[in-house]
Amino acid sequence: MNITDLSFVSRGERSTNWNVPPTDDYVAACARGDEMAVEYMQYLRFNPGMKGGNVLGSIIADARPEDNRGYMVGFLGTVERMMCEALVCRDPVQDLINTRAFYARAEAEQEPALAA
Repeated sequence: MNITDLSFVSRGERSTNWNVPPTDDYVAACARGDEMAVEYMQYLRFNPGMKGGNVLGSIIADARPEDNRGYMVGFLGTVERMMCEALVCRDPVQDLINTRAFYARAEAEQEPALAA
C-alpha cells in the first residue's frame, strides 16, 4: 500500500496529502474524517517502516482551513481514540527513552564517517 492509495491524497498538478471537497455538512464531514483516519491507520499498519516518518505531520500541514469543516475533527478524533487505546498496551515514557537511544546510536554511527 502506498500513501497515494489513500483516498484523500492526490498527486499531480496540485500534490497534497489532504484533498477533501468543501462542504457545509459538518456531521457528514466528521464521519468522512473518521473513515479517512481509518484509511491512514491501515496505511501505517501495513507500512511499519513509515513509523516516525511524520506522515501525520505532512497530512496536517497540507490541510487548509477552508477545506476542514468537520473532516479534521473526525480524522484527529479517531486518531486520538486509537492512540489512547494503544497507550493501554504501551508506556509512552519508555518509548521516548527507546527513541532517544535509537537517535544516539544513529548519531554515534555517523560520527566516524564525518571525521574521515
